[in-house]
Amino acid sequence: MKTKKIFNNILFYSFISLFLKIDFRFENSVNCCGDDHDYYIHSETIALDRDLDYTNQLKGNEDKRFNVNGKIAPTGFIGTGILAAPFTFFGNLIDQILSDQMKNQQNY
Repeated sequence: MKTKKIFNNILFYSFISLFLKIDFRFENSVNCCGDDHDYYIHSETIALDRDLDYTNQLKGNEDKRFNVNGKIAPTGFIGTGILAAPFTFFGNLIDQILSDQMKNQQNY
């Protein structure tokens, strides 16, 4: 009886917590100058560019980020970008494969 009550409580709180989260599904892009943008830029430059040169990621926003002697970088920590880089790499790879398949299907 006690385990059933615990299970019901966990189920109830799990259901309620679904309504308390922040919903990012309606945001289509990662806009400049927030934490999410910084982490994505780290991930993108590691996985796709394979360098730590941020000049091509931060075009037009150089003065809003960390800028010393013409070297620009996001202000967010790089650790999250390192952890996200494999997912960015494989996600980009899958996107390229699927877009090539779509181009081939359109040629028929």
